[in-house]
Amino acid sequence: MIQLNIKDYSKVINPILKVEINSLFARAVIDQKVKGQIYVDNAENPQTFYVIHPYGMSLLFGKSDNNEFNNQFRSYVFNSSGKRIKDEWMQAYPNEWGSTIKKLFGETEPIVEYHKRTHFKFNKDKFYQNKQIFQNDSEVDKIQIRETSSADFNEMRGTVIPSMFWNNSEDFITHSIGYSLFYENKLAAIAFGAYIEKNTLELGIETCEQYRGKHFAYKVCCALIDYCLENNYCPVWACRSGNVGSYQLAQKLGFEAIYENSYYHLKV
Repeated sequence: MIQLNIKDYSKVINPILKVEINSLFARAVIDQKVKGQIYVDNAENPQTFYVIHPYGMSLLFGKSDNNEFNNQFRSYVFNSSGKRIKDEWMQAYPNEWGSTIKKLFGETEPIVEYHKRTHFKFNKDKFYQNKQIFQNDSEVDKIQIRETSSADFNEMRGTVIPSMFWNNSEDFITHSIGYSLFYENKLAAIAFGAYIEKNTLELGIETCEQYRGKHFAYKVCCALIDYCLENNYCPVWACRSGNVGSYQLAQKLGFEAIYENSYYHLKV
């Protein structure tokens, strides 16, 4: 595995276009919208790729029968060189990688957990139907929703927040969009574009722990989806299949599950 120099990231653009699963997080790294890492088998003519987003998601794609790369990848996962400092959640494409990964790690290796990731398709009619049902006005006088500012970007804390997907607030304001929900004048939830590529916008969502259970995630996501519809963006949603809260919120917002792929938790 060779870490690709940032000046050579253009070599990954055509290969990533052949990936038919949601790869927007990887595109963010390749397009240099966020600082990640790209590893390849050969710097001059790469055929196998491993893209790591700073959030901790990664994508393995390209030739799956590249034995030299695969053995080096196995050493990387086992952290033989100490390069890995945190867990990674990996997707792999094409499907042939599934058998390769099991050969490399087996099915019971504790450092690799096998999960599934669900990808959704947005249904505008369901969104509007559900909005009439779920968008109640309880405590409306205590809630304010506004476009996310630089101050909101820097203040928000949690596990899925804009600062984990964008280099800084200036990049976020320039290249993305978000909405912040305030409860009694305190920042409580945020929905934002984790990445925008042409006419697609991948949603990120976080609610501060003390405000969970108040349906704020739904309310603030509705604001962002309204923005998408008004500006001809297709909202994109994917989550670990076992994440019940995210899965149910997606359905509530009008998303429909369309396919599921393998999702690997690579532990440090």
